[in-house]
Amino acid sequence: DLIVPIPPTPSHLRERGWYPVGDIATCLSERCGIPLVHALESSKAADQRPLDREMRMHNRTGTLAVKPGCEPIMSQGPTIVLLDDV
Repeated sequence: DLIVPIPPTPSHLRERGWYPVGDIATCLSERCGIPLVHALESSKAADQRPLDREMRMHNRTGTLAVKPGCEPIMSQGPTIVLLDDV
């Protein structure tokens, strides 16, 4: 089992100045004893806030990728809990 937080886009990280999902994931990992793996990277995507539901469904398509070197961990078949700040 793994906890994998969804990373913010670089622009959202600059805008916020911190990564709330990372803090939540760390706390959850410590409390539940489930390993935390920062295995995803995020590329640029349009801001979700002004988009309607249908546009949101397509906005992030292709913007998340497994970081190099994390492929073996992610493909071994564990249960993966993805955390996002929706």
